[in-house]
Amino acid sequence: MKEMLMAGGKRIRPLLTVLAYEAFDSDPDQELLAHLAMSVECFHKASLIHDDIEDNDSFRYGKETIHTRYGIPVAINLGDLLIGEGYRLLAESGLTAERTALCLRAVSQGHRAMSVGQGEELIARREERILSVEEIIEVFRNKTSAAFKVSLQVGAMASGADEETLRLLELFSDYIGIAYQIKD
Repeated sequence: MKEMLMAGGKRIRPLLTVLAYEAFDSDPDQELLAHLAMSVECFHKASLIHDDIEDNDSFRYGKETIHTRYGIPVAINLGDLLIGEGYRLLAESGLTAERTALCLRAVSQGHRAMSVGQGEELIARREERILSVEEIIEVFRNKTSAAFKVSLQVGAMASGADEETLRLLELFSDYIGIAYQIKD
């Protein structure tokens, strides 16, 4: 599983989900892990497709973006399809109803935070307003930190991590997401 997720070096988020799950479950269910990892990957790819449209980027990872190649309507539809597929994979993962609900809440909160961060960025760009350092950090927290948080918390919640662990993963996600964007 880990080797598959590491292929190409671009699959860090589902790998974080797998590692978080394995940290709290001594006998991980590989099929469940595959559902969780693919769910997170679907959400992540959807966000990238939509981000490329909103930023009018023609290339990602050195390849032509979906909207550049197939048009904006197809790209929006594909992003939406991936979001639906992510929720389907999570719902059909085999988790208990309680753990599924926790994971769905984490994903929906992350999705909302990413949309808020992207919205802040888009409005500032439209108004030709330069964001303050504090506003930039908040955008990073909403967009990138939220993506790391979802990846880690889905794995940890699925394997039954306690509230304190989830709080620490949220704090770690904030730091790593902000650091990632500063480096990028």
